[in-house]
Amino acid sequence: MKNKIVGVNLIILLVYTILIIAFSSGSEKGLGILIGLAFCISIHSGLNFIVAIASFINKSKENGRSFLLSALLIVLIGFPSCWIGAQV
Repeated sequence: MKNKIVGVNLIILLVYTILIIAFSSGSEKGLGILIGLAFCISIHSGLNFIVAIASFINKSKENGRSFLLSALLIVLIGFPSCWIGAQV
């Protein structure tokens, strides 16, 4: 399994989580963080899933497994961060 793919995807998740939390403001800051992170995480995990399927079709099982694991980790780590970020 290519750990670099998983690591890069987790770093991307961390970067946009920090940016969304840092730049959210106003009276509904928590709701903005929740919606912003949910949208980004959905797109990010969806793209990883699509790339995983394409990798399996192209007979690159190692890359496919890495992208599939990335999609799963993004969902498992990302969506709880929505709720935590909304509480900030």
